[in-house]
Amino acid sequence: SLEKVIDNIKTNVKWGCNHVKPYELQEDVEVMILCGGPSLNDYKDEIIEKANTGTKVITVNGSYKWAIDNGITNVNQCMIDARPFNKRFNEPVRDDCYYFIASQCDPEVFEMLPPERTFYWHVNPTQEAIDLIHETYPEYVMCAGGSTVTLRAMVLMRILGFKKQVLYGFDSCLTDDEHHAYEQKENDAVIPVITTVMVEGRTFECHPWMAVQATEFASMMQNIGDEFSLTVKGDGLIAHLHETGATPPTLEV
Repeated sequence: SLEKVIDNIKTNVKWGCNHVKPYELQEDVEVMILCGGPSLNDYKDEIIEKANTGTKVITVNGSYKWAIDNGITNVNQCMIDARPFNKRFNEPVRDDCYYFIASQCDPEVFEMLPPERTFYWHVNPTQEAIDLIHETYPEYVMCAGGSTVTLRAMVLMRILGFKKQVLYGFDSCLTDDEHHAYEQKENDAVIPVITTVMVEGRTFECHPWMAVQATEFASMMQNIGDEFSLTVKGDGLIAHLHETGATPPTLEV
């Protein structure tokens, strides 16, 4: 609820974490953003090899644990969801990782993380939240984007100067009825509405949030696509949208 989000923003300033700041463009520096879609597992060996040779790794929500379980440490974890259960996505806490946690997240998330390796960023769309951040935080960057952590993390990385982004597991569709590359029981509880998304001669089956994310991605690329140099791995809905340059897709529920 907005009331809970506002309360979190007020409370979380007390942790004394770092503040995200814009950086100049690093034209040739590539970052990998690991998302949770099923195709993430198809690229495990490639991701590990690139991480071992120094490519920066950005994780979102549950892909943090996936990376650590596969021996990829020193990652940069991003999270925006304000619900309390999301704190589990940052376990185990490591001293070689950085944590980019939105100010609206539950205070228990900040409590578990080392403040010297944790960064505030702000994703709130309401004017009330924006006014509160302006009044409460001595430094702040408002991060635009869509309604999911991946869409916002893409913009956050661009703010930090990383235009060249390779996205793994950014499917936004079901694969053999699977919604993630790993177990995520919270999504098992989603009302089993299947949305059929039709894009440039192909159809994809999605949960509603996936279809919304795909629509927001297409809109984002229309508006600020020139700010990114993107590679989307896999054969999912997002990769197809990106490859075809499709406009926001038609949804059939």
